[in-house]
Amino acid sequence: PIVVPVGNAALKSLCFIERHPYLKITECAGNKFKWYNRFAFPLCHWSPKGLINRSMEYQQEDFKKLKELIDQIGR
Repeated sequence: PIVVPVGNAALKSLCFIERHPYLKITECAGNKFKWYNRFAFPLCHWSPKGLINRSMEYQQEDFKKLKELIDQIGR
């Protein structure tokens, strides 16, 4: 299974279930990490405020990487 937290609040909320090493979405956006016997794949929010932290081009690449991870796990 894959958990996809979108934004800082969602990323921080994961710690209520099981801790992870990331404090900010900008530290891990677009990169998978092991969490709670799953993969977490954090994304920045795509709202105008979220685009301040990560451009739309980077976010589109993140979605491609997420699709690759889904395809890989689905095999």
